[in-house]
Amino acid sequence: MRIERLPISVLRTRYVPGGWDLLAFVLVFAFFVYVAQAAHGLAGSLARLEATPISLAPAALVGYAARTALRMLIAMLASLLFTFTYATLAAKSRRAEVILVPLLDFLQSVPILGFSITILFFLQLTPGRVAGAEMAAVFLIFTSQAWNMAFSFYHSLRSIPDELVEVARNFQLSPWMRFWRLEVPFGMPALIWNMMMSMSGGWFFVVASEAISVGHTTVTLPGVGSYIARAIEQKNLAAIGWAIGAMFVVILTFDQLLFRPLTASADWFRLEQETGLTPSHSWALTMMRRSRVLGLVGRAFAALLRAGMKPHAPAAAGRLRPRVVSIVQPIAQFLAAFPANLLFPIVVSGIVLLRLNPDIWLSPLMILGTQWYILFNVIVGASALSPDLRYAGENLGVRGWLWWRRVGLPAVFPFYVTGAITASGGSWNASIVAEVVSWGKEKLTAHGLGAYIAEAINAADFRRTVLGIVVLSLFVVTLNRLFWRPLYARAERKFRIS
Repeated sequence: MRIERLPISVLRTRYVPGGWDLLAFVLVFAFFVYVAQAAHGLAGSLARLEATPISLAPAALVGYAARTALRMLIAMLASLLFTFTYATLAAKSRRAEVILVPLLDFLQSVPILGFSITILFFLQLTPGRVAGAEMAAVFLIFTSQAWNMAFSFYHSLRSIPDELVEVARNFQLSPWMRFWRLEVPFGMPALIWNMMMSMSGGWFFVVASEAISVGHTTVTLPGVGSYIARAIEQKNLAAIGWAIGAMFVVILTFDQLLFRPLTASADWFRLEQETGLTPSHSWALTMMRRSRVLGLVGRAFAALLRAGMKPHAPAAAGRLRPRVVSIVQPIAQFLAAFPANLLFPIVVSGIVLLRLNPDIWLSPLMILGTQWYILFNVIVGASALSPDLRYAGENLGVRGWLWWRRVGLPAVFPFYVTGAITASGGSWNASIVAEVVSWGKEKLTAHGLGAYIAEAINAADFRRTVLGIVVLSLFVVTLNRLFWRPLYARAERKFRIS
């Protein structure tokens, strides 16, 4: 038997890295360096951390931003796990829904500083170590993210068209397969946009999450939030400016490397494929697809997002006007993430100089980070509008106000109600930040439950703290039961696409 010799080029194929491979390698290497830098000192001594003051040097913001971003990312992963578990149980079990949905209303209404008393529990888990304080900070960020995401996914599960449920039943999908092949893909576009909003909500309360003070216990973790708190204490306007710049860079990084690929991937979950639309673009997603280094990871990521079958969910907002959304998306995220604390210099100086009433002029701070809940949900609702309905309206000559009354507003209304519910709870949560403001030694306090709870927490008065939180939560839950929930049920019943 004669064995033919093959050319070396055939026996051994040379691998030549391309530009996407080089970019992928740089980003992966930078990610590992970032994680190592951000995780540095987690097992260190808490006493040593307390002895090291927060530096207002601009160079220190690099490490602080890395620490804050890692906390945000961990809290987001925990919020996703909570969302898939809690919202699914509430949507599928009538008995559980009676308990879980009001409980979610209650949890959403509890101000983030109301959860700060848990810091004592986390500190006892790792006595004398930084890890306990880090867990407390992540938990506080989690409380500013999870409730909104859970409401969004719960709404999506309750809005699945009947025909898709019937198809899943005819294919005899198991509950596990139905969850990953129908329910998660259907709820993914709305969940992605609410993940952006929740991430911004975490930034809004970043000062309360990293500069924690409960009675005589004070923990200041290295991060952007602690940097802002220190700058406010020292009335350092230059440091405030550097903090805004660092926040913008981190938010833009999250947008380009996480949320932009996710919104582009949401095209896989379209209920109906529409011709003539420019697909959303993400250079990071293109890199994952074309890089051989990330080929395996990219295919696994795509398989996870496709969830094993053709997508079933409504279009992402970027499918409507992708160029506009690509510009508006990072701007909206930044504005939604803008902490009210950064406006304290202007607000305090203006109120003191003009002798204004704090009860009136501190109120706008309450809605600073909450109107975005409505905006993001309305974007999702507009994207969920079926192309068939749009074409039917065009063919029938429905235009102007008639189109809005018969087509546009009915399609958006259920999503608006969902956003309004979360915005309502978020406004009460923000009251604890908005009703007590300070700039250096100047301190202004409005009359309200937020100020009552904040002062009780600072005084370590457990009874007053619990009383304030219970009164606030009962008020919010009662309002939801008497107004928002009936409105939500009507929107779900009247405007559901079946």
